[in-house]
Amino acid sequence: SKGQALLVDPDRRRADDTAAYLRGMGLAVSVYPTGRDVLRRLGRSADVDLIGADRHVPAPELPDLVAQLRADTNAARVPVLVVASADRPIPPS
Repeated sequence: SKGQALLVDPDRRRADDTAAYLRGMGLAVSVYPTGRDVLRRLGRSADVDLIGADRHVPAPELPDLVAQLRADTNAARVPVLVVASADRPIPPS
């Protein structure tokens, strides 16, 4: 069976691109717009193999989200991949 990934990114287009990359690695991906949504999902079940978070994740912001994930006995074992996106799209040179 496929590994499960949760991805949190407020930017839908960027989230779709990142999700496509993760799916290409063989993961089933669920996308959420805020950290709160991911924490809620993990509260129902922490049966995931990877959590992806863009550095611009809101509510809670990235440092608080990672701290809450690490404090959760179920989610603490799940690796967190931080996507270090640019503040705005960088034009091609």
